[in-house]
Amino acid sequence: MFEQHPDAFKDTLKDEIERGMKLTGQDIARAEVAHSLLWRRFQAFLEKYEYFILPTTQSPPFAVNTPYLTEIAGVRFDKGALPPVLHRRFNRQSILQTAAS
Repeated sequence: MFEQHPDAFKDTLKDEIERGMKLTGQDIARAEVAHSLLWRRFQAFLEKYEYFILPTTQSPPFAVNTPYLTEIAGVRFDKGALPPVLHRRFNRQSILQTAAS
C-alpha cells in the first residue's frame, strides 16, 4: 500500500516505513536475537522483583501538529515511548498494595 500511495502517510510514518524497507534479513535477524536476549534478561528481573512500574504518561499533552516529543525533563530523544506497567502475573490485591506504597 505504501508504494502505491505514499502520500497517504504522514511524513514521520513515511520515514519509519522507508527505513524499515531498507532492512535486510540479516538486520532483522540481529534485532530478533537482541530482542530475545533482552526478553530473557527481563524475565530474570521479574524473578526477583514483582513489578516493573513506569509512568503511563511521560509528559503533559503537546500540540497536535507535533509528531512526537523530542525532550522530557531535559532528556533529549528521537522517538519512542515506554510501556506503562508490566507484571509477571495479574494479582489485583498486590497491584493495589504496590500502588498505595
